[in-house]
Amino acid sequence: MPLYPNLDELRLKKSSWKVLPSSFAPSYKLKYLMISGVEDIEYVPEEGIGNLTLLQKLSIEDCPNLASLPEGLCCLISLQELIIWYCPKLGSLPEGMGNLKSLQLLLISNCPNLASVPEGLRCLLSLKKLIIGSCPILKQRCQKETGEDWSKIAHIPDITIGAFF
Repeated sequence: MPLYPNLDELRLKKSSWKVLPSSFAPSYKLKYLMISGVEDIEYVPEEGIGNLTLLQKLSIEDCPNLASLPEGLCCLISLQELIIWYCPKLGSLPEGMGNLKSLQLLLISNCPNLASVPEGLRCLLSLKKLIIGSCPILKQRCQKETGEDWSKIAHIPDITIGAFF
């Protein structure tokens, strides 16, 4: 039983964890989780994040050593907004992102090593807005009609790509 079972918002800022705690219990009612300024975090464990099935907004910001996101992220069936900002070592997004059927906003900024968007984005018919900023590889791959990843995102009604963040 979690210590605060009715907790619906959690902001983890400026902590010194190397790994995000895996103790997120399914009974948590979190709707918003922000992980910010966690310089030493290297990865988010599979077994924790996927338990947050009521989560509507996930923001991962200013985590300079974060190299990957877990496939467990793809279990967040209620997730509507995913914000990933300043994670310069992040190299890829989970392939199972096509399971995020409620996702409406995806914002990715300042992730210069992010090399592509996953195939699963094609399946996200609820995704209304995609913002990519200061991600030079993604910027090139997602160029309208000519980029290698354009076909994965062409169905999204509102796409903004540029160096604005």
